[in-house]
Amino acid sequence: MATRAALLLAFALSCLPAAASAGCASGQTPNDGDIEGISVSRAGFPVMSRPTYEFRFARYSERYYASLTARESVPLRGEYNLRGSDAWPTFVAILERDGFYSLRLTPNPNFALLDPPVDSVAVTRCKVTTSIGLASTLEGAEDDENFKRYQKLLDDLQTAIFALPWEPVPTPSPARTP
Repeated sequence: MATRAALLLAFALSCLPAAASAGCASGQTPNDGDIEGISVSRAGFPVMSRPTYEFRFARYSERYYASLTARESVPLRGEYNLRGSDAWPTFVAILERDGFYSLRLTPNPNFALLDPPVDSVAVTRCKVTTSIGLASTLEGAEDDENFKRYQKLLDDLQTAIFALPWEPVPTPSPARTP
């Protein structure tokens, strides 16, 4: 009977509205302080000598978790985690300064390369993920202001990513055989 009462109480409490952060509440405008996750992915073919890595940075309450998988043409190679860093405000400031939410990339209808290298930046704010990506460098794109802003955002984020004090993820030892 006590278990049934405990379950009923837990269910009733789960139905109560939870307090949301100020910018995420109904009727409020989200702000950069509401950012919960940032990811950057740069992919290339080995023969292209382009930066290739995946970066993930997440905030859960007041705890921060970051990981990096670095592959090609970057200062590190391998799997890394970040511990005890106060870098979160740096990344939020880069997104704000470089105008992440105001970027508008125009697709090129003449671009028909299948499975091209893709660069992307994704930001989760108020449980909604906004992702901006670009398949390779398109001919003529370097003259587009939004493309230049996007490239600056990628460069600024990459500089900040590789300036962090990364710790290699330990490689598991092979199991001993009897």
